Formats: sequence, C-alpha cells, structure tokens
Amino acid sequence: MIRRAAGAACAVIMFLSAAAGISAQDDLLQRTLVLDIATASYYELATWCDSLGLASAGSTADLRARLFAHYRITAPAETAPSSGKGRTITIRSADATEYFTDGDSGEKYIFVYGNVILEMMDDNGGSFHSISADSIVVNQTRKTVTATGNLRYLLTEDGNEESFRGDGLSFSYDTWEGVFLRGASEKDRTIDDKTIPFTYAGERILRVDSDTIILRDGTVTSSKPIDPYYRIEASDILVLSAGEWGLRNVVLYIGRIPVFYFPFFFKPGDELVFHPSLNTRISGGEGFGVQTTTYLIGERERQESAFSFLQLGDELSGEYGMVRRGMFLTRSEEKREGEAEGEDYVKLIADLYSRLGLFAGIEGALTPGEVLRSLDFLVLLAFTRNIYDSDMSPYGYTVFTEFPDGTVDDVWNSTQLLGLSLPFRYAADLSFDLRGKSGSLTGRFPLYSDTSVMSDLGERSE
Repeated sequence: MIRRAAGAACAVIMFLSAAAGISAQDDLLQRTLVLDIATASYYELATWCDSLGLASAGSTADLRARLFAHYRITAPAETAPSSGKGRTITIRSADATEYFTDGDSGEKYIFVYGNVILEMMDDNGGSFHSISADSIVVNQTRKTVTATGNLRYLLTEDGNEESFRGDGLSFSYDTWEGVFLRGASEKDRTIDDKTIPFTYAGERILRVDSDTIILRDGTVTSSKPIDPYYRIEASDILVLSAGEWGLRNVVLYIGRIPVFYFPFFFKPGDELVFHPSLNTRISGGEGFGVQTTTYLIGERERQESAFSFLQLGDELSGEYGMVRRGMFLTRSEEKREGEAEGEDYVKLIADLYSRLGLFAGIEGALTPGEVLRSLDFLVLLAFTRNIYDSDMSPYGYTVFTEFPDGTVDDVWNSTQLLGLSLPFRYAADLSFDLRGKSGSLTGRFPLYSDTSVMSDLGERSE
C-alpha cells in the first residue's frame, strides 16, 4: 500500500474537488484527497478542519472522521492498523507530489520531490526503512523505488540502526533487491568487547537477493571516514550470508601507502564441530599450543563480524540456531526458540603444549528445571612437567634440569589424593542451586590438586 502525508497541495486539492463537484470514485484529485486525509499529521488535520469551519478538537481519528464526512468519502481500510503481514510505504513529507500513468506502458507512478522523507515498514522481516532525498519516484506497477540527491538511508531492525548515505539508490520493495550508487554505510561493531565504528564505501553496492550483497570498488575502515589512517580496498566485497563473506583483489593501505596485497580471501559461515585455536604462550613458558573445544550441548559465544552492512553480514548472534551436518555446524533456516545462545552448554576440552604438556576435561553449565535451577561442573586432568628459566634457550625457557648425579632429564608433575600418588594434576568444581516449596539449598564443592593448576591451564581461546 502507498500512503502520502498532507502538504501544501491539500488546499488546492480541496478547492478544485469542491468546485468541480465530481464524485471520489471518478476524480483523480478526490482519490488523492483520501490519501492526504489518511496520512496527515494531527496538526495538519486540525488546521485543515479549522479552515473548513469544522471543529478542530479531538483525537487524530476524530479529525479524520470529520474530514471524510465533510467530503462524503469512505475512509480506506488501510488507515486502520493492520494485523496482517506485508510491506507499507508512507511518504512522510514532500514539497510536491505528482500521480501519473505512462501512456505507452500503462505503469502507474508517484513522483515526489523537495525535502522528501519516505518510510517503509516490512512486517514480514520486522525491519523499518527511512529514506530522505531530493526526489523519489515510486513505480507502483513494478514495485520499485528510485531516490536521488542528498540521499540518506536508515535501516532499523531488532533495535539496531544502520545508516547509509550516497548519490542515489533504486530497489524493489517487493524483494528488496537493488543498487546503491557512490555511497557509504556506517555500523558500530563489537570486537573483543570494544565498540568500533566501521565505514564501508563503494561506487556501487548491489543487493542481489535476501542473502547476498556485492560491494564494487569498495573501501572498509574503522578509522576516520575521510583520509583514514588505514583502510582496505577491494575490487569486490561479497557478503553471501550471515557470517560468510569474501574479498577479491585486496590492498591494505597505511595512510596513502599500499603495504600488502592478496588476491582473494574467503571466510565461510559454516564451522567445524570442534573449535581449534593455535596459541603461543611464550611469556609463561608453556610453548606453542593447540587448544580444541567441542560442544556437546549449546554453542560458543560469538563475536560480531566486522563486515556488516545493509541488513546482512551479522554474526549468528543467537537469533538462529546451528545444525550439525557431519563435521560442520551450519545455520538453521528457522529462528531459535527458547533460551538464548550461551546459557546452557556442555563442552569437551583438550589442549596440547610443546613444553607444558597436555590436559583434557569436560565443563558445563545447565539450567535443568524449576527445582534444580542451576548445575555447573568442571573436571580436568593434566599431564604437565616443570618449566625452568634458561639463558641457553632462545625462548628463555627449558623443560630439562640437571640432577645431582649429573643426569639431565625433564620432570613430570605428580600429586597426592587420599594417600595415593597420582601421575597427573586435577581440577574439579561442582556447584548447584536447588529451590523447592519447603526451602532452598545451594552448594559448591571445589577440589584442586594445587593452587596453580587453573592459572597454568585456564587461559584458553575458542
């Protein structure tokens, strides 16, 4: 549906329609008058009623009802809030509006110009779009919108806002496919718990379908938009789906100097069931390491991607679940129901370090039900050895030591438990919260082989 707000043309329309005495069903001006009344603001309606000698008190609905009765026209059904799903376009303001039909093709157009603000509500996707421009053409037959001149585009979805500025845009409000010309998009992203503003600019930004965006001759930076300290330029930036994007012919600039080139880079949206992470903990002497985490229940906490613009590219922030397919986790097509991501989980941990050794275990946090409110647990077994400072090693550490008998060897750690000597270190921690009608019970039972076991093994990455 197309709505138009009342403006300066209302008085002219009222005068011409009243003078001609033509019915609303047969007169184009009378039909546009219906839209003017339906979308005018409260103050515009009050002024309109006062100019006609009608009462100007009451609610917006009362004022509209008086004007519809005065002109003897029926209020359109779309003026009432719709409970159905669809897309609504409202021309919020404009200096002038023209409605016409092309004589050759028969296509119907609405041409608005002068301080135009157009708003679109997508009930299906839950998104709100606002466009301000010098002029906008709406093709009602092809369901397209074309805006040019001093373009500002604002997208609001799920409480998040994203802005775009440029020379022009043209898109279908039926499929949301379209092209943005010589523009830039701005988006705040959270990277390692820090909010960083990113700017994306390009000669053309094409939205091919609901899951694909192509930015031609694009620039990405988290520095200042004009003359940034650093930036990435690429002939193509492709956002294929949530969390999946690629770059082609990429150059990294520091200031105005190109310092690095790579022909192609691709980040897949799918991920392995287990999460390997390479780590170098030279400061503590542990050495090079491989850390792996495999989730049996739940998913790892996700960080937002740096690449996000025009409703796409966001990391899977809990809105969609993940489905296991072989060795990979892929995004579910249906939105998540129930608890948010990251609340309940059970994961297997296995890490290996070149000097320190290895350890494995299981960790979980569950909320089973109303009686057992929470259950957190951790069990780790570690096979580790001593690490010594060394001036002879290029890294400053060694696992070898010289014994009194002159032999040189490494020393593996052992611990005591109930009088038994164990060839490993351990960590166990259990906590729970019980709630019932008769009372509540909370408890925690920590058990550690030594005071440094968690500091040696707890620094992990997924």
